[in-house]
Amino acid sequence: MVTDDLSGAPMGSSGFLTSHEPKAPSSSSKDTRKKHSVVGTPDYLAPEILLGMGHGKTADWWSVGVILFELLVGTPPFNAETPQQILENIINRDISWPSAPEELSYEAYDLIDKMLTENPVQRLGATGAGSTQLN
Repeated sequence: MVTDDLSGAPMGSSGFLTSHEPKAPSSSSKDTRKKHSVVGTPDYLAPEILLGMGHGKTADWWSVGVILFELLVGTPPFNAETPQQILENIINRDISWPSAPEELSYEAYDLIDKMLTENPVQRLGATGAGSTQLN
């Protein structure tokens, strides 16, 4: 997927800034631009990114949860036929949990479920890697 920074200066049709177009924002707005950039494949994007709410390190914890799910189950948790449906599944937290208990242990389920918490403030990892939010 193409990496997009939706907050940067617009490019001309050639892909380069032209003399009558604005220059790139100053470095003082770098943090703001980072919080609103869209980078990655649809399967791994946190809901706050998709909703344009800005994001921080908790979006990375979401992605780790998606990767862990995919490693253990074999498919991404929001898997669908089209990118649009994947995005809808993420927004609606429609997770394709395995139906057979032997496919995913309770501990793995619990860890992934907490990493895929919709509210980034309540998400596992929101207070750092040393967080003790596991049961």
